[in-house]
Amino acid sequence: MKFILMIAVLVSANVFAADYERQMDSFTISTIAGNGARVYYNCDSVETKTKKVLEQMGAIVQSVRCTGGLDRWNGRFNLPARVTAVYDVLNSELDGNVATRIVSTRISERDNCHLNIEIFEAVKDNFEIEKFTQRRCSRPSNRTLIDMTVLQAQ
Repeated sequence: MKFILMIAVLVSANVFAADYERQMDSFTISTIAGNGARVYYNCDSVETKTKKVLEQMGAIVQSVRCTGGLDRWNGRFNLPARVTAVYDVLNSELDGNVATRIVSTRISERDNCHLNIEIFEAVKDNFEIEKFTQRRCSRPSNRTLIDMTVLQAQ
């Protein structure tokens, strides 16, 4: 009986209730990569990548909209991609009924380092991240590697 009680206490210590909070972020993807090269993105790619990064971090994405980016008509008027994202993220200070836990997660990809890091840096303050590490990008196409410990739904 003591063994079952001890297991129940250990499991409950790692799980607690929280609730989702709506966040809205607007940010611009830098056009200057780590090596000083200019890089522009098309908005379809930026929207898809932003949704993916937010979901990997545990958010429920409501909408992602991008303006600017690559000039689709003649390529002479490329602009930085400007992103507006609306998403729900867990907040442990809100009393709710969502069972949560601290999870180690990784954003890992063979390329797109610059874009992934730019998105992560823009939104990370809205998440309850205990710690994170990220590989530095020397070129936009470098491998992405971001390790983090973050609050997520169970």
